[in-house]
Amino acid sequence: MSAINKISKKLPAVADHLDSKLRKIAGQPVAFSLIVWTEGRFQYVSNSKDRDEIKGALQALIDGWNDGMPDVPAHEVN
Repeated sequence: MSAINKISKKLPAVADHLDSKLRKIAGQPVAFSLIVWTEGRFQYVSNSKDRDEIKGALQALIDGWNDGMPDVPAHEVN
């Protein structure tokens, strides 16, 4: 079985684990999307069911990168 297929099968469990950890850290639900790629294929999983919300968040990230947003951890800026 290829790596991407192995990842694809386990991604929902990874998302559940990540969701649980982020909730514990933040003390509240936190929206996320996880993107992985290998073998020229992308896979994503998210705890949001709203694809437009995910697209908007990803576009905001890409726009920020295109506008020169630095790769600085939020805790060092806020």
